[in-house]
Amino acid sequence: YFRNPEKLVYIPNYADEEQFKYSYKEWTSNETFKLLYPRRLVAHRGYNIFMGMCEILLKEGYKIKPILAFEEFNIIKFIDKYPQYKNLGCEIVHPKSNEIQELYKQAYLTFVPTIWSEGTSLSAIESISTGCPVIVSDVGGLGNIVLPEFNGYIVPPTINDFVRITKKLLNDVNKRNELARNCSCMNKIFGKKRWEKQILEAIRPILD
Repeated sequence: YFRNPEKLVYIPNYADEEQFKYSYKEWTSNETFKLLYPRRLVAHRGYNIFMGMCEILLKEGYKIKPILAFEEFNIIKFIDKYPQYKNLGCEIVHPKSNEIQELYKQAYLTFVPTIWSEGTSLSAIESISTGCPVIVSDVGGLGNIVLPEFNGYIVPPTINDFVRITKKLLNDVNKRNELARNCSCMNKIFGKKRWEKQILEAIRPILD
């Protein structure tokens, strides 16, 4: 990189703005809040952080509904490994690529609690583009996607930190709704058209 920086171009991931269309839902404080984890069932994606957070929030009386949207998973193996989660009222789904946007639309918050190895997360971009604020860890390229207190929050990858910031937004529905409204301007920024334009600009010297 340092020898030939002019040969490298940073191009973030994208969400197809036609599929992940922005929509806004005005939440109120008397609802059951759906908290979405749209990630893989692997340790470094932080599902233990998400589940640990949900367990604490439920014990403290918060009206939440954990939703685990795994790209691939063995539900029997998962429940056998974590029998304590049977009583948490978790919804476990395996959405197709054209179904995940509906989960983002229905969610109060989306969580990307990565512990290590992360680029510009597709899950985070898709959620923001659809209009759902994201709580992410300060790992890898996640800080290039989330503007703290604008379209989400960035915290260290620990259960306590995710509990702290999630409580803040569960107790302040107006702030969550403000974050969701701010997501509207991010749709084009992280859209497919922007990505295609950057790709073409990067390879044009080779094509000319």
